[in-house]
Amino acid sequence: MKRLFRLLPRILRKRVRIARTRRRVGIFRPNRVFFLDHKESARERVLELLGQYGGLYGLSWGQVRIKDHQSRWGSCSRLGNLNFNVRIALLPRHLAEYIVVHELCHLLHPHHQASFWSEVARAIPDHQSRRKELVVWSKHHHLSQTARSKDSVSRVSDPVAKNREEGILAT
Repeated sequence: MKRLFRLLPRILRKRVRIARTRRRVGIFRPNRVFFLDHKESARERVLELLGQYGGLYGLSWGQVRIKDHQSRWGSCSRLGNLNFNVRIALLPRHLAEYIVVHELCHLLHPHHQASFWSEVARAIPDHQSRRKELVVWSKHHHLSQTARSKDSVSRVSDPVAKNREEGILAT
């Protein structure tokens, strides 16, 4: 009996590993189908906008990747690589412009201080209203575009905060 209790954690670990492996293999992922269907149109749109606004700032960038992010519209690496969400293909043009300019400005300023926002305003004077509209658009179209950090384009979906915004008191 003592031996069984000693071996039990090993047996359980093996079963968990096997279950996790089985779950990953052969799973149908509808998000993957969506990603493959929209990846090229998103890339074309992003490259067009990068060409348009990159010239304004006189910037060059590294690789441009289209990814299926769950919580971001875009990101910029320290190497100058730009990543964009595949859902940018579905956005209205003026919102896609905002996202591209936002990430381009991160090549100049890797933060969200006043100097960063003044660069964004150079290309898009109404960037604040576009940012708000992007949050509304995301919620309206049921996209899981919630932020994980305070610097992201959209905010964390918090039911209590949402009720506070709408003037409903939490009980």
